[in-house]
Amino acid sequence: MGFIDAFKAGYKKSAEESKIRMEKEKAEKEERKKCLAEFNRRLDLNDAARADKTYQKLEKKSVELHEKIEEAYAVLRNLDDYQSANADKFISMCEKYFDMTTELKPYREKYEYMPLYADPYKRLAMVYEKREDYYNAAMICVRSINDGLPNDGPKSSMRNRLSRMIKKGKLEPTDEMKRILSETFE
Repeated sequence: MGFIDAFKAGYKKSAEESKIRMEKEKAEKEERKKCLAEFNRRLDLNDAARADKTYQKLEKKSVELHEKIEEAYAVLRNLDDYQSANADKFISMCEKYFDMTTELKPYREKYEYMPLYADPYKRLAMVYEKREDYYNAAMICVRSINDGLPNDGPKSSMRNRLSRMIKKGKLEPTDEMKRILSETFE
């Protein structure tokens, strides 16, 4: 192969590499445009959520009740007091929170916001577990998952808790429980 042939081969290879590099840069630019568009869309949603006074009022009440639930649970846990009238009041607080979650769901879907963890659901399931009421603990797990809150912590899920309650309580899983648990493998 002569010098000219080598030059042509090198030029051809360089042109192909240049074309590949340009296509890659174009794809990266498109990806950056998509990311920026998504970021702007989310900013717009955030602005709309902040402007929605009804949503803000409900979300504020939800956060305040969530904080009260966490504090009340800590007292129950520290006193090992799961059978008292205070534990019954705690259950009522959680039910009120769940109703509020149901009321907030359309707003949260509209503004694409969902809490990461299902703390009040988890706390109530834990109270029922301490009461050895495994059926109600399992049903709280089901409700949490159906309300769109499948995680009870950064490393755990309500499906795991549900399966534990079924096992501990020697429960016969309902069709809904079976459906939820089968989704784990999809």
